[in-house]
Formats: sequence, structure tokens, C-alpha cells
Amino acid sequence: MLFGPVADPAWRHIHTGIRKLGHMVGYGMLNALFFRAWFMTLRIVNEKMPRPWLACSLLAPLSTFLIGSLDELHQGTIPTRTSTPLDVAIDMVGALTVQFVLSIYFAKRTKMREFPAVSRS
Repeated sequence: MLFGPVADPAWRHIHTGIRKLGHMVGYGMLNALFFRAWFMTLRIVNEKMPRPWLACSLLAPLSTFLIGSLDELHQGTIPTRTSTPLDVAIDMVGALTVQFVLSIYFAKRTKMREFPAVSRS
């Protein structure tokens, strides 16, 4: 409607793309929330852990993968839905993209704390 008339075959491809992009964004956000939850938990449980974000960088995608897989298994039990491993892979692309950005951020933050900038006066 916004871009004018779209033929049915073209619309099916556009609609599929929008849905898959929504899954990527949703599972990316889920990964970020898992990362934060694991990060806060590990900081409380083990205050002496030098880099809790490293463990969280593994636990968050693993947790996201588990939820995505369980979601696909659940969809397989519903007659009107489809369930494919490709959908889990698409979900994980979003999760790993967000995890990559989080890891870069925390790696730079850790490096800045370990090696503070020297002021030249």
C-alpha cells in the first residue's frame, strides 16, 4: 500500500523477508538480554572473575540457541506452522551479530581499563 501495487508472488517474498528480519532482530535482542542476565549473575556469584563478559559471550548465544531450538520444536507440533533448522540458523545470525558487537564493546572497555591512556604533558 505504501509503495503502490505489489504482485502476489513478489509480496510473498517481501513478507517472508520481513518475517525473517523480525526473527533476527528479536533473537538478537533476546541474546542481549541473556548476555546481561548472565553478566549480572556471574558478577554477583563470583566477584573475583576477571572478565565475566567472556563467559557470557558463550552462555548468551548458547541460551539463545536453546530457546530458538525449543521454539522450532514447539512450532512443529502446531499444524498451521512450519519448523525448520534454517529458522534456528536465521535466529542465530541475529543473536551472533549482537553478540559480536557486545564482545567488541567489552573487549575495548577491558583494554582501556588494563592500559589507561598516558597523558602527555
